[in-house]
Amino acid sequence: MSFIDSKYIGLVSSRLDKFAKKKEGLYNFRCPYCGDSQRTKSKARGYIYQLKNDHNFKCHNCGTSRTFTNFLKDMDTVLYDQYVMERYREGTTGKRSQTKTPEFKFEKPNFSKKSLTALFEELFEKCLYLTLPDQHGVIPKRPPAPGMIAAQMMHHGVYAALALEIAIS
Repeated sequence: MSFIDSKYIGLVSSRLDKFAKKKEGLYNFRCPYCGDSQRTKSKARGYIYQLKNDHNFKCHNCGTSRTFTNFLKDMDTVLYDQYVMERYREGTTGKRSQTKTPEFKFEKPNFSKKSLTALFEELFEKCLYLTLPDQHGVIPKRPPAPGMIAAQMMHHGVYAALALEIAIS
């Protein structure tokens, strides 16, 4: 019996009515698909049982049968995702298992090839009408001249990156 399976059977058990462990590898509860008997609430005909190395679900009322992996997917998708990742970490997914190997979808990052000089020029164009606060923290009401912006940007350290690129090259 897999420790991972028993762990997740225990986690999903709180969502199942009349859940009881009958013996090692056998669990009984009310079927979540058909609800068992509507008149007699004490009937519990849903079972999770061990078959070889994995677990299966079977209801003896409605006849629904699922692997434990698919049963968990129906009951709680978040718990299912955690279960699949934990089985993947242990190496118990794939061809000879009920649990499929998870698919990882990564997008290739797209980096721009702009130099620091081009980035600085773009920044300067955007900041042409930017008004930075003076030494007292007061923002002027009308935009300053472009030369004044350059002086303010130098004061605030914007030119440091450009100076670093020039020093490297």
